[in-house]
Amino acid sequence: MTDYTYYSSEINAVSPTGTNKASYTPTNSALQDCPAVTSDWLATATPLPPTPNSELCSCMNKAASCVVDSSVSSKDYADLFSVLCGLTSCAGVKANGTTGVYGAYGMCTPEQQLNFVLNKYYSEQSSASTACDFSGSATITSAASATGTCSSMIKAAGTAGTGTVTTSASVSTTTSSSGAGRPRGLFINALAHLV
Repeated sequence: MTDYTYYSSEINAVSPTGTNKASYTPTNSALQDCPAVTSDWLATATPLPPTPNSELCSCMNKAASCVVDSSVSSKDYADLFSVLCGLTSCAGVKANGTTGVYGAYGMCTPEQQLNFVLNKYYSEQSSASTACDFSGSATITSAASATGTCSSMIKAAGTAGTGTVTTSASVSTTTSSSGAGRPRGLFINALAHLV
């Protein structure tokens, strides 16, 4: 290394000085006040969001008979939400820190949330096959009947998904089959995600 001599010379010339903890006296020991809340702070202090409950999300997702088709890209979820939230209430999947309004499924993944809204609309339409199509973007699948605490959590959330869930448990479900089949087609683009 041709430059090592120069490097060694510079390193040897350094004479760092440290701070001895025992002899150090801080000049600013006063506790700092938290900054005042201004109009720029939009989050409401109460109520706080519900504690994330992945088991609730899993229970609900497994119990859904109408779900988003696996061929649908997550990039297209917003389009589906836009259409669905014009057909049924999406309050169960909303999470608004400004108003302090949180749906029971507001912490779930976008796919789980979409499945909840799809299944909600499907149920409201008396499980008509045409209510679980959306040009091939949704499909009827084998559902799982929630049991035990899993069932209790879903009941606490309510059909609208706006109830308060205070329990959690390991997922317990019993599978039951249902028919599947739907025509495929292009999904019509809509507005932005409403949740």
